[in-house]
Amino acid sequence: PYKLRDDKIHPFSKIVAVADVYDALTNRRPHVNSSMSPAAAIRMMQSMDGKFDPKVFKTMEKIKK
Repeated sequence: PYKLRDDKIHPFSKIVAVADVYDALTNRRPHVNSSMSPAAAIRMMQSMDGKFDPKVFKTMEKIKK
């Protein structure tokens, strides 16, 4: 947000970004007919190059395995 550099973004915000996208992909929503499996969600997030803090994302991957 606001074109902030990595060192200016609070670590909590980086964690919330990963968790929010994972939650959106894996949970059913009223406007979406189905949800993704955890593995499919992680693969999709991996394809979003540079969107997430690498350290935070790697930690989430380890937890989900």
